[in-house]
Amino acid sequence: MMNVTRNWQTPIKHRSVVLGAILIGLVWMALSFFLSNEHDSAERAAIQNSTNLAGAFEEHLSRSLSEIDRSLKIIRTLQVRDASKFKLADWLKSNRVLANDVLQIALIDREANVKVGGVEGEAQTLSASRLGEAYKAHADTREDRLLIGKPVLDSATGRWSLQLSRRIHDSHGLFNGVIVAELDPAYLTRIYNSVDIGKDGYIRVVGLDGAVRATSGRTFSILEKDFSRSDLIRKLSAAPDGWFYTSSSLSDDVRRLIAYRSVTDYPLVITVGLAAHEIFARLEAQRRSGYLVAAALSLIILVVTGFSVRGQLLRDAAKKRLEHANMLLSATLANMPHGICMFGADKRLVLANDLYSTMYGLDPNKMKSGTTLPQILEARVASGCCPLDSQKYISDRMAEAYRAGLRRQ
Repeated sequence: MMNVTRNWQTPIKHRSVVLGAILIGLVWMALSFFLSNEHDSAERAAIQNSTNLAGAFEEHLSRSLSEIDRSLKIIRTLQVRDASKFKLADWLKSNRVLANDVLQIALIDREANVKVGGVEGEAQTLSASRLGEAYKAHADTREDRLLIGKPVLDSATGRWSLQLSRRIHDSHGLFNGVIVAELDPAYLTRIYNSVDIGKDGYIRVVGLDGAVRATSGRTFSILEKDFSRSDLIRKLSAAPDGWFYTSSSLSDDVRRLIAYRSVTDYPLVITVGLAAHEIFARLEAQRRSGYLVAAALSLIILVVTGFSVRGQLLRDAAKKRLEHANMLLSATLANMPHGICMFGADKRLVLANDLYSTMYGLDPNKMKSGTTLPQILEARVASGCCPLDSQKYISDRMAEAYRAGLRRQ
């Protein structure tokens, strides 16, 4: 039990150690709190920025698609009204409804024959195989909707194209062909590259089927990948808009914060991806400098605490030596055959043995350190061990003590 008690008393005895440990803990707690705040602030700013961008790009994309779709409806109406007289190439030249990013316009009849093609100049040909997906999709349904196909790579030109198509029907609502607009995917993202989203950031247009329709930058190889099992598609099933972190394991393994927003009236999603290491780049610099400062402060506290502990240990050792010396002196005084008392320069009692109190019949409790010589002499008079002329006795003894003090000086 005694050992346990001493072990518990050891840290309490050295308060500087406890104080040092508390100060070091406070330094690192303050650093942790600061870095946590900075992390949350950087994350909130990134979420706000990417969410705002996603909203702005969603509106732009929705307007762009509506513009193309409106033009396709006009062309379809003219084609249905009088197919024999309507010349698509001439109409496109005179109206210039569509942007220059539209690569081709094609009208496909019921038998899958490409009847008209081209945007400017002479008519250009489109192979039926490249239009097969759009033709089959509209032939198999009576639904009149804009179909946004997957990007197609033209092996001859090495260019990517995106097909937007609508069903052509006759007066009875039966399938009567397809109108297709082929455009450069960059048309959908032409304003994205002007936005600074970092070196490893991106803005993408993704279909609900997991196929990327357009992407910012030069990462067009991503157009060939299937993202139907990505985190984005899983998140869309829970909410049409939001944000999340992803490891980008299906593409380049860069951890990113993704903000996404579904496009109104179209089966598309705008995603804005910001690389996590770029979002928290400033935080990492603050973390390194913060660790350096905290380590320096901890070292200073340890050094100061070490000196304090060393001083305390030296004082404890000196105290022990003094106690030991006092113990030896007390033992010596107690065994001496004479009564002894000692006074300091201030004429106050430093020590006295028990024999001195016994010799003069004094109360040992009144012979405490600090007692003056007159007080002791008065106590000796009161005990009856001095001549009757007590005042003369006291004055004579004080005079002797004064002379003895002068001789020592």
